[in-house]
Order: sequence, then C-alpha cells, then structure tokens
Amino acid sequence: WTAPTDTDLNGYNIYRDGAKINTQLINWTNYSDSIISGKTYTYNITALDRLRNESPFSAAVSITTLSTAPIITYPWSGATFTDSKIVVRGNTESGATVEVFVNRATQGTTLASAGGSFSLSGVSLSEGENKITAMATPSYGVICPESSTVTVFLDPRPQPPSGFKAVPSDTVITLSWSPNLDADIAGYRIYRDNRALNTNLLTSTEFTDTRLTNGKNYTYTVVAVDRRGSESEK
Repeated sequence: WTAPTDTDLNGYNIYRDGAKINTQLINWTNYSDSIISGKTYTYNITALDRLRNESPFSAAVSITTLSTAPIITYPWSGATFTDSKIVVRGNTESGATVEVFVNRATQGTTLASAGGSFSLSGVSLSEGENKITAMATPSYGVICPESSTVTVFLDPRPQPPSGFKAVPSDTVITLSWSPNLDADIAGYRIYRDNRALNTNLLTSTEFTDTRLTNGKNYTYTVVAVDRRGSESEK
C-alpha cells in the first residue's frame, strides 16, 4: 500500500475479515499472510501515529485464493479395462466432497478422508475411449479447479459362444458351436474338465477330441477370445 503523508506516522495495523492479525505495529508497506486455499478474505489497513491514534479503515481489498485441484491416482492414463464398472481413487483437500466425471457425465460424489484420499466405486465406462476428471468442493464451499484428465479405454470381454453341442463316438467326442458375432474375435479355446485343450486358437467352430476312454464322463466348455487376448465367460 501507499504510505500516508503524515509526519508523525508510527506504523500500521492489518485487519482480515474485521479482525486485527498483526501482534506488533507494521513499519513497512507490505505484509505476507498465510491463509487457507480456496477461501475469500477481506483486508483493511489502518495507520497509527506516535500517540497511537488509529485512522479509519482503508478501502477494503477482497481476494479469493485458488484451491488445489484434486489428483486422480487410479486409474492411470492409457489403461484398458474389460469390465465397464471401475473404481476411481485420488487425493484432495481433507474432508472435501469429490465429484467424478466420465466424458463430462457425472458418476456421483464421495467424501475425502481426513488424510485427503478419496475413492468412488461403480464408475461406468463406455466402450472405447473414456476421459475421467474430478472436481472437489472443500468444506468452506469454494470449488477447486478440475483435475487433470485421465484417459482410459474399455474393451469389453466378448460374449460366450452359444449353441454348444457335444456328439460322442468311439473314443472320440466332436464339439461344435455357433459363431461369435463380436467383430474382434480372434478365435476359440476349448476346455476339458477345466483344462485348455488347444494352445493355438481355433478359427473354426468345431473341434474333435480324440483318444478318450469309452464310458467315462467328460465336461467341456468353450470360450471366445478377442484380439487383445480377453476371454469370454465359458
């Protein structure tokens, strides 16, 4: 601030929101105050002479400091998920209310712990690219800046094959099923008694299992596998 022209000036008092915050007279024309981020404060200054006469308040100056944006710590950019529901975790100011967005659509809110960590489960992803952001509102009500964007991808697991049939013969069982209609199917894998029978994926919809024991029960399942290696349910 600019000093008045009084010749008997002795110093200044600083008032924040109407309350004096300095314990000793200020003898210079600047002052540094430590405050909470994201809150609005109003300051006034008074001048005092050598007899401790105090001037009226100066014109008020109000300021709102920026809050710290929340940080998403999970998931990380570039991650690919096969399930459409995920959990989002991060850090922000203690006790803040955090709202999570996917592609600008809200996914709900959660409350940050005393340590500032937050977690929201059941966040919905759409197939393909998803941009996740978070915004926090501390207990004093000033909304924080938006977090950095985390970009993740949803590549859903393929649907399981349908029409699965088994035709037994002498030491042989022939398996067949309907083609999977997912566009990115790379092939199929056969399981007998929960053990995979083929190392390389099958591109046909038929498989013959040989050298079996007549009169013995066998349990078969088939899964579809996409180009990223994700298996369908059996």
